[in-house]
Amino acid sequence: MQCCKFQRNKRLLASWRKAWAIGDALRLDVSPLNALLSNGFRMKGAVLVRWILLCVSGCGSLVNAAEPAVAAATDPKNPSVRFVYLTNGDRLSGELIAEDAQHLVLKTAYHPSLSLAKSQIQRVVDPTQDSQDPTLATTQADTQILAQSPAAVAEKPPKDAKPAAKQPWQLEVDVSAAKRRGKESSESISTSVNWEFRHDKWRYSSDASFDYEIKQEVRKTHKYAINPGLDYFYNEQIFGRAQLDFNYNYLAADYKNIDVSLGPGFSFFRDQQELRLELMALVGVKNAYFRGDQFLQALLGYQDSVSFRFASLDYDYQYEWPNTGWEWYAKGSYLTMLDQPIALLDFAYEWRNDFGIRYWLTDKIRLSWSMVHEKTAIDLVLSDGTVWPLDVKDIRQKLSIGASF
Repeated sequence: MQCCKFQRNKRLLASWRKAWAIGDALRLDVSPLNALLSNGFRMKGAVLVRWILLCVSGCGSLVNAAEPAVAAATDPKNPSVRFVYLTNGDRLSGELIAEDAQHLVLKTAYHPSLSLAKSQIQRVVDPTQDSQDPTLATTQADTQILAQSPAAVAEKPPKDAKPAAKQPWQLEVDVSAAKRRGKESSESISTSVNWEFRHDKWRYSSDASFDYEIKQEVRKTHKYAINPGLDYFYNEQIFGRAQLDFNYNYLAADYKNIDVSLGPGFSFFRDQQELRLELMALVGVKNAYFRGDQFLQALLGYQDSVSFRFASLDYDYQYEWPNTGWEWYAKGSYLTMLDQPIALLDFAYEWRNDFGIRYWLTDKIRLSWSMVHEKTAIDLVLSDGTVWPLDVKDIRQKLSIGASF
């Protein structure tokens, strides 16, 4: 008799565990049952098992239909399977079906397209390529756990875990336009395009901008800039940069500037996907071309262009506040001259800072506010020692709508 009772209890315990695992995998609400049990309610074994099986009986077809998806989402030999480590310590498994700069989409046993923000992801592992990862315990027990509850396996990633790899290329476009009618009429348009492509240890980038403004039927601004660059990463943080800065202003006396520079750079916070900070120390040659202004032509000795060496410190900062849609960014340079090609003019420095805030309406569309501050410090030094400052300043603010691809 005791032996029969033991076997019956053993079968009861096995049924309990199976029913509870199915309920957990399907995310069923078993809180009423928990409440009854915590209040001292007692059921006979058969009644208790029927209670739980009743909860999942209506989902029996769903369980059977989910079995192939569970197997596909947890099979380490499936080339589409990924193990995703979240920043809260959980681990998900599923088939990778889509990925962009902001999100990663998995097909799991309980959801056909589960979208995860990359700000919540610590790293992504491909078990077919990273089979030596000690955290991929591809044992039968681990596979069964993933199959029963594929949503989350509370397994801490290693301390040296790397962030999920970004897509190799990125394109951003921003447009701002305004039109005013009244005592004064004005029209303006401003566009900017930023492109970046990574391949192995190389990174190619290019920034382009165009600004045009008419006020009272007179052009006030008409200029564009193109700034391509090339980086080579010696390791995760140290890289070398070569870049070209081309600026053309249809209305200025120094209508064209061409800068060629190169130097080392350092990338901070490489293990944090939402934060980027890079510093570059560059040296190069600036070629400035002039026209129109007779006074300036006389100062230049009636030359059309001048060339001089410079050194600059550039920075690039971005921070995406996780789970909010807000992003801060700043980019700029401080440039000082290493020689003075014109006797009467003392070029002290050039400073440019572009900073702003973005709010992402969707994973592709965003609104931006930005401020650009530019200053060129130049002094006119006369033969008697008198110094006349000829500084040039420009401050612009704009609201724009943009897209990221």
